[in-house]
Amino acid sequence: MLLSLTAVEAQTTFTDPVVYNDYIVDQQLAVGEAINSMMNSIFLDSAGIWTVFYQSIEMVKRCNVNIKNLHPFEDDTAFLSAAQTLFQYYENTVVNDYPIFIKALYSSNSTEADYEEMNVIILKHNEKEALLDEQFAVAQSAFAAKHGFTFDESVIEDY
Repeated sequence: MLLSLTAVEAQTTFTDPVVYNDYIVDQQLAVGEAINSMMNSIFLDSAGIWTVFYQSIEMVKRCNVNIKNLHPFEDDTAFLSAAQTLFQYYENTVVNDYPIFIKALYSSNSTEADYEEMNVIILKHNEKEALLDEQFAVAQSAFAAKHGFTFDESVIEDY
């Protein structure tokens, strides 16, 4: 099963704050798509899930590189910094923890301790991601206010 992950073209300089914001959000949506692809592939055989994992990891890494290479908008670094921290977290999580989940789920030798380790990792990540998401949202809102635009509430719900 090959994924049709949507690659977001790399861009580093922007003149419109809304387009800048949308670019970062598009990167975030691409990461979400990659992670969802792995979750939706859980019923594949072992070879299939690893194929999806490697495709997904490439997308997450590409999005992280795109965010790392992004320049601050008009020297406004807070939003970019929050995005870079969040995207590095995404990459670290996918690279380091998702293989643990896949191995435990597909191994015939998995023990209760393996599943407990997975639960500990999931709880840790839920807390960490909630904190980083909040920091990102605060920085994004401040960026929007500073640059004179607002978010369409119906669109925000889709993120």
